[in-house]
Amino acid sequence: MANNHYVSKLILKRFAKDISTFNMETNTLVEKDFIKKIFCNDDIYDEDIEKKLAAELESPFATLLDNKILKSKEICLTREELYLLKKYLLLDSVRTYDAVDFQRVIENFSKSTEKFLTFPVDHTIDWIKHLPKTSDLNLSPRELQMRAMRLFLECGSLEEILISDLATRELCCWAKVIYGAYCNFWDCADNQEFILSSTGMVSDYEPSHLVFEGLDLSKFSYLLYNIQNEGLQDKVKAFYCGQLGFIQLMYENFNIFNLSSTRCMVLCNPYFRLYNDDKLIINGEEVEFEKPCNWPTFFETRSITRVPKNSYEDLLRGITKNDKFTYIPIKLSLNDTIYLNCLILSQTHKLIGFHDVNKIIDSLICANLLNSLNDKCLLTELQGMEALSRWIDNLIKDKYSYIFKYFKDKKWEYTIDPFLYLDHYSNMAMNDVRKNKYLLKYLLSNEEYVLNMKNFEFIGSPEKRIKLLKSDLKKLEE
Repeated sequence: MANNHYVSKLILKRFAKDISTFNMETNTLVEKDFIKKIFCNDDIYDEDIEKKLAAELESPFATLLDNKILKSKEICLTREELYLLKKYLLLDSVRTYDAVDFQRVIENFSKSTEKFLTFPVDHTIDWIKHLPKTSDLNLSPRELQMRAMRLFLECGSLEEILISDLATRELCCWAKVIYGAYCNFWDCADNQEFILSSTGMVSDYEPSHLVFEGLDLSKFSYLLYNIQNEGLQDKVKAFYCGQLGFIQLMYENFNIFNLSSTRCMVLCNPYFRLYNDDKLIINGEEVEFEKPCNWPTFFETRSITRVPKNSYEDLLRGITKNDKFTYIPIKLSLNDTIYLNCLILSQTHKLIGFHDVNKIIDSLICANLLNSLNDKCLLTELQGMEALSRWIDNLIKDKYSYIFKYFKDKKWEYTIDPFLYLDHYSNMAMNDVRKNKYLLKYLLSNEEYVLNMKNFEFIGSPEKRIKLLKSDLKKLEE
């Protein structure tokens, strides 16, 4: 029986010199756990996949990490190295699921795939339409996951995936998210560290995501507004239409994977290219775009949208493996480092790892507070001492309280007031709705939708919601 790591040992060895773990299912903590025993299960992969992963992907990726990504203040990658990095992330997006969960996710992703295929502006659509749907193959969960891993291991680019006999519509579109996003590298704030997750990659969504019942309308409403803008050139509208199609697949803002306790690599939604000063190139021609006035993420460090500096080996030959992309890692603010760790804690259900508990204590206390307030009864029904008693009970019963109890003899030194942190991000969520004219215009174009939205009930009656949105829009346009 083979022992397989779903978070690679190459990452564990480079994350920190020692890793403590907290099991989210059993609420047990082990200090300085053994790498060979953590983030692993028995017989996750078929034997041929395990050998191929180690020899053809993990070994060269480990060299890339050591020689460039983890040590450099300026990271210069060739296109070949960039594709290796994305290939690693693509495999990671599959291997961290168990087989049943991966099949369920792919079934849900099929809806996004079919939406994407209705946008005629992407050159890969005709290829993808000729591929079989995953559901038509009647694969077992194990067969589907192993098929996906073989497909992504055998192919070194999206173009190779498109013509593979193993490809399906959904698996191609899954890969398109990874290859279509642009990369970045982020470092944590001083005296802080990142948390490692059994989930592998975690995702950042729009601040209004929860308000709109899981829909991400901020990017969508901005793109739709510009597509309908009669004053824009057709080629500019076509660009926005392409972006609108892509966010059917990648509605996340950022997919984030921690490489060490202080550095992570990030897949950025191409929408965020619009926040850069550089002109975009459409059909070989430089085109200047207006920067969006909305900011559809909880991250406050605006430089996280930075694109790499590109250098092409031979423009006449098109893309080559020796084209170069230069990245300068971006240091996150204290708030953003804590927010990223809170994302990890909220999206992890199995195991977290950390190096120095003192450097994640701010993140833990903020996550503890957020969890304690995620209680509909507390927020809507209870008042006075009953509410206070319920809130304290929630704090004590929350899973992170077990970490505090384990280290009960430590004298904690907090850097941040968790209540101010909560206020800050609550305001960002409301600003993404009430100070976003594109989103307000979109909602008011379909008042019936707003009238029936359950997550708007906290505002008051349906008529009051419409009145409030109209008032907000009027203020923004004055």
